[in-house]
Amino acid sequence: MSYGTDPDSSCVITAVGFVAQAGTKQQKYEVLSRTSDSADDACLWPSSLLSRRTRYLCYVSENINTCAGQRPILVNLVLVDDGEHIPANHQAIYNTIDTGERALKRKILCAKFSPRSTTSRAITRIGVYSRPRTTTPGYTRIGDINSIVIYCKHTEIGLLNSERSPVPPSVPSRPSIPDRNNLYPNLPAFSSSGNASACEAFATTRRGTVHR
Repeated sequence: MSYGTDPDSSCVITAVGFVAQAGTKQQKYEVLSRTSDSADDACLWPSSLLSRRTRYLCYVSENINTCAGQRPILVNLVLVDDGEHIPANHQAIYNTIDTGERALKRKILCAKFSPRSTTSRAITRIGVYSRPRTTTPGYTRIGDINSIVIYCKHTEIGLLNSERSPVPPSVPSRPSIPDRNNLYPNLPAFSSSGNASACEAFATTRRGTVHR
């Protein structure tokens, strides 16, 4: 299956989260530490005179041609105020991956994942900007955090060939069970180096609950 020349349409996002330290870039993980339009620091935590905390949005993507039919891919993002209800079928991202601290101040990012075999439209790019961008087809403004504007791009990716990757029959839902890495979806654990963790992965945990 071919998707033309647009690089955004060749990959799908399979996990999203936050890190407290940008760290050293590692294979497969993309930490959005700089804004796309001005290369400014893209920290999502408000600055304080007493302490300096940092939070960065991050995600992992996979080539659409090698993505398995049952693999969850990102289809929607919603930013809500702290205390609001989490949208149906969305996973709330409460904590950072590397330190387990609160991910955002007064905001919660919610992500919806669907199996690749069941969706023909997905988010193929997430971007952070220092100012609102000119309206661009396919891009949706998710919201503003600490004066950083978050956008995502929805792309028509087409359904998988039913002969090649049949849609599995539906099965009853099961209770969420924490995995040993506390990651959603399941990803390799992070490595640490010295006092600074080189961490770039994705989690949606809070109070011992993992959504998967």
